[in-house]
Amino acid sequence: MRRERVLVLVLFFMSGATGLVYEVVWTRQLGLLFGVSIFATSAVLAAFMGGLGLGSFFFGRLVSARANPVRVYALLELGIGLAALVVGPILANAQPLYVMLARALEDHFILFNLSRALMAIVVLLVPTTLMGATVPAIAGFLIKRQDRIGWNTGLLYAANTFGAFVGCVAAGFALVPTLGLSTTVYTAVAVNLGIAAVILIGGVGSREEATTTPADLPSQAPGQDTVRTDPEPSPISRDAKLAIGVFALSGFAALGYEVIWTRAMIVHVHNTNYAFTVMLGTFLVGLALGDVLLIRFYDRIQRPLVWLGGSQLLVALSVVLTSIIYASLRTLSLDVVDQPTGFGSAILLVALRAGLVLLPSTLILGISFPLVARIVCNDLGGVSRSLGRAYAANTWGAVLGSLATAFLLIPIFGVRGSLALLSGLSAVLGGVCLVATASTPRRRVGWGAASFAVALIPGFAIPTTLLTDAYTTEQWKLIYYREGVTDSTGVYEHVRSKARFLTYGDLRGTSGTFTASLGKREGHLAHLLHPNPTHSLQIGFGVGNTLSAVALHPEVEQLDCVELSPHVRETAPFFWTNDGVIDDPKVRLVIDDGRNFLMRTEQRYEVIGLDPPEIFTADIVNLYTREFYELAYDALTDDGLVLNWIPTYTMGERELRMLVRSMLEVFPETSLWLQGSIVETGNPLSNMLLIIGSKQPLRIDVDHLARRMRTSPVRESLEEIETARPEELLGLYLGGPSRLWPWVEDVPPAIDDHTRVDFTSPKLRQAGYGFGMLRVFEPFDKLAPSDRNHSLEMAMLYQDLREPIESILADGPGRDAVVKGVAVQRRRYDREVEKRRVADAARSRRIFVR
Repeated sequence: MRRERVLVLVLFFMSGATGLVYEVVWTRQLGLLFGVSIFATSAVLAAFMGGLGLGSFFFGRLVSARANPVRVYALLELGIGLAALVVGPILANAQPLYVMLARALEDHFILFNLSRALMAIVVLLVPTTLMGATVPAIAGFLIKRQDRIGWNTGLLYAANTFGAFVGCVAAGFALVPTLGLSTTVYTAVAVNLGIAAVILIGGVGSREEATTTPADLPSQAPGQDTVRTDPEPSPISRDAKLAIGVFALSGFAALGYEVIWTRAMIVHVHNTNYAFTVMLGTFLVGLALGDVLLIRFYDRIQRPLVWLGGSQLLVALSVVLTSIIYASLRTLSLDVVDQPTGFGSAILLVALRAGLVLLPSTLILGISFPLVARIVCNDLGGVSRSLGRAYAANTWGAVLGSLATAFLLIPIFGVRGSLALLSGLSAVLGGVCLVATASTPRRRVGWGAASFAVALIPGFAIPTTLLTDAYTTEQWKLIYYREGVTDSTGVYEHVRSKARFLTYGDLRGTSGTFTASLGKREGHLAHLLHPNPTHSLQIGFGVGNTLSAVALHPEVEQLDCVELSPHVRETAPFFWTNDGVIDDPKVRLVIDDGRNFLMRTEQRYEVIGLDPPEIFTADIVNLYTREFYELAYDALTDDGLVLNWIPTYTMGERELRMLVRSMLEVFPETSLWLQGSIVETGNPLSNMLLIIGSKQPLRIDVDHLARRMRTSPVRESLEEIETARPEELLGLYLGGPSRLWPWVEDVPPAIDDHTRVDFTSPKLRQAGYGFGMLRVFEPFDKLAPSDRNHSLEMAMLYQDLREPIESILADGPGRDAVVKGVAVQRRRYDREVEKRRVADAARSRRIFVR
């Protein structure tokens, strides 16, 4: 029988792993439908965790003492696997319904977000409810003795949570990157069905458990019940009610801490898929390790409610400790790991930073469930019901904590204030438990006063500049900072040059006054290539440089801009390079997920332009997949075109080829363009591309183009960015479909189901191994932009991709002059490439000689 217990725990470990695999996959899939805004993500989280609580609560009441709980568990696993199989197809066919609801409710913000939450609940209700039911089912099998409630509850919690950790890491580092979303789901389904088969075919749990006491546990007390004999539960005691209430609010605080620290940690780890996986994995492993630390002692604790109260006080104090650690996180972590010299050491640095911040609190939170089990399981006949009720309360509390922290606490009180409030809540919970167990009025007053004092400590001890200190640098001064619902936003000014740039909560800041020419060249190119762009859509505002160039074109009558961060309304005036475009009457700023807006809009545009962050940033790849370009295709007029930015300085040739193929499969008339022949950062070789997809073949009337380029104020803007003549603009052209198709035919496209590039690019040196702009703020000398070889390799690749400019020029009197001018442009570029190649070779020889 002991072998059966071990086997069931192993199976429950695997069940926990599949649960996190599903959560990772379904969050990505629902993000594609609902968008990646915090409102949509919160709806998905509420649906997932709400289902877990629902299953735990109701199925806990259904699993009786006379039932075979292991067989029930097997049937639940079978149901989870079968239900998971249909989630993907449901989501794939839910877009028309979602679009219909979104269009009907677009002017009703609350109803729109409630409708998203309702759709997520409907899609995920069955599998998540069945997942939640597995906890009381396994508890019904494992817990057969009153004197081992703590031991067995600790075992099942540890097995499931360690399994969740493994599933999180496996999904984030292996399954989704290599298999894609659908195949990852099929893999998890196979595990669910395998669990069910092992139990049902092998007859696991069919015999009543023997009552032999394991050698490594305390002997059973004389006269103690050995098996469950009473199927009817006893009334809930006062202590049990109190413990469940504390456990629910503890879940509220725990998820609040996770939301806050995840928000704060991306300042130090960036927000790649890998960084999020590491942070979630650290949270889970901390809970599991905390549970295991006391697993041999839970049943020896005489007053578990006192321990529960004491643990909550320690949680409050751990938040203070963690905030102090966070304030010195760079120094502490770099003293251990030094600097990342490869992807492995970069992940090690991320894990170290996540561990230093997340583990102190999660280790203490992990002991709560076994303690609560000791309190609420006052009779063996209702153990599944009691644990199911407690688990549901904690889960629902976690849902509310996540939502309240994101939508209320952080916007109102900021990160520091929210931490102080939540840690104060933990202290109050501890005080309630201790006061309730105090035997005399004097002790009750003493415990109450002590808990009140602990609740006040965070308000004084948490550093007042907790998050802004992380933005400090000797070269850049923070002149604006705002914490809001969606993100944290800052504006920096260089102490000497007075240049400014915009940064978000992950210190991602690729746009500023010094990138004005790049952004404006991008805006002008797209709108000059189209003969008459009256309606234009720009996805991504940044600091408004690109949008300001588009607004100068007199043909553009309506200019829509979709931006995820609402703070750009406040930050735009800090950047004089945007010419106050946000106040232009023809500009309509929409705060929304760009892809989701494109899915829902009924407007048709001549030009759609995109200026997203680097591709290794989480979720940005959603703006580069084949399915995204299909949405863009449908939103364009018959002669429309779409332009996207490709930061080739952060990726390799294979990643670039996959992105190009994604557009080619939707827009057969796809072309590549340099974003500039000279980059303002001082690198004389352009290492950024623009990809343009058009419904019609590009046939440029040179004379018409020249007239439009001479129109004021377009002419003045083009002169500022040294692209005032047609040959300077058309000299950026590399090649079209006849040149690109042979180049990409042996690579797969980036598709929603298997994006690939957002997992491969963070592993590259040129992407800073996923740290990106953190190189500006951290002493990462080994990650300094020493990618001379990469720039040279990409420049030589661009030379190979070039085709004659004549292929896109219509006949006309100015054609020959442009052809000659472009040839001059290209020879100048070739000379610069050769100069760099010779210098790089000489440098390599010097290094070799040394």
